[in-house]
Amino acid sequence: MFAHRTCALLQNETSEVIRNILISALLLATAAKAANINICENVADKIFLEDVTNCTKYYLCMNGQPQSRYCANGLFFNAESQACTDNKTSCLTCPQGQIKMVPLARTCNKYVLCYDGTPVIQSCYDDLQFNPDIGKCDFATKVGCVDNYCSVYDNNVLNLKYVPSPNNCSNYYICMNGIAQPFSCATGLHFSTNCNCCDFVDNANCTIAKSKTFDGYVMDERPVRVNTFEGKHTQKKTFREPIMGDFPSQGVVNSNVKH
Repeated sequence: MFAHRTCALLQNETSEVIRNILISALLLATAAKAANINICENVADKIFLEDVTNCTKYYLCMNGQPQSRYCANGLFFNAESQACTDNKTSCLTCPQGQIKMVPLARTCNKYVLCYDGTPVIQSCYDDLQFNPDIGKCDFATKVGCVDNYCSVYDNNVLNLKYVPSPNNCSNYYICMNGIAQPFSCATGLHFSTNCNCCDFVDNANCTIAKSKTFDGYVMDERPVRVNTFEGKHTQKKTFREPIMGDFPSQGVVNSNVKH
């Protein structure tokens, strides 16, 4: 009986050692890959991204390069509101003993791999986007993320950026203050990048890839790259004035700026 219990304990200890070795190896591999990932690649200028290891730190993306910034004492960065706030609930938490993948806020093709409490930034290949519904990279036509194509404007509020939806010809977005605001055309019309307006289907020439079926599986053609178009907004709508400046709205201390 004693020998049996001793053997069981040794097996458990061995399993734990092997598990720790595998965890360490995986973390080393993912960390090595993450070291080569530019967090601001394919991200619009003046977008702020979180530091997944430090909730008081964030990055300003300019010309595809990250610049380090820090919130003032007692404040925490919130990527969704693009501001430093006193609410810590927006900070990323990676649970111990679990594997979890979550999107990196305000990006389309990057995500955070949480492995046993450690967060590591990862990036989808090619033109794929991270799909939070299935927890992996997917075709842009399935995800429809346009966060990477909106930038903060510091000029006249009427100079807006139009972004066609990656997965629906009738939908489009208008970028205001770096946020993609969704709009839809009337029934039977498609958004046209030629006029930045809703037009007849034949005139709009929507190029979104259509799904195909092959041996019972639904497959997509290779996603098309989304282009953005600037112009005057002609609809009679009232828009909130964009927040000016390069920094989140509450107390910020600039530090460790990367040039």
